[in-house]
Amino acid sequence: MVLRCLTAVALFALFFLLAACGGADSEGGFDPVTVGSITITDAVIKQPGENVFPDMKITNNGSQPDKLTAITAPGVNGTNFVHRYKNAQGIWQILDVDSVPIAAGETLNTKLNTYSIHLLTVKPTPAVGTTYPVTLTFENAGQVTINIPVVATRLK
Repeated sequence: MVLRCLTAVALFALFFLLAACGGADSEGGFDPVTVGSITITDAVIKQPGENVFPDMKITNNGSQPDKLTAITAPGVNGTNFVHRYKNAQGIWQILDVDSVPIAAGETLNTKLNTYSIHLLTVKPTPAVGTTYPVTLTFENAGQVTINIPVVATRLK
């Protein structure tokens, strides 16, 4: 009986230890990547499904503006879009854009409600706990492929 109680306590403690060490809320750990004057940080894919929406911060460390001009990834069977969410006259709109400007000294955060990256009809779906390669092409800085951690998230 004591052994069963100790086993239950040990399993309970292990569960909470694993949850505290980065379970479902973990950002996955992404090392910054630099190409030309562009630095990419905080890249993550949360709750992957048929459509994938990578979040990242893209900083232009240069003295001249640059543009994100293309996004590609393996297994994308639909069109890759970069959308800009814009509040015009109190109404949210989704606008397709051909490129995303990044002013000198500025950081672009690709979370929803700003510019966002939409990879549509991705097959197979990126698996949680892996990385997913995405290639970004910039007008001046050039091209870079980054391996983005795929994580699950908990509803809060």
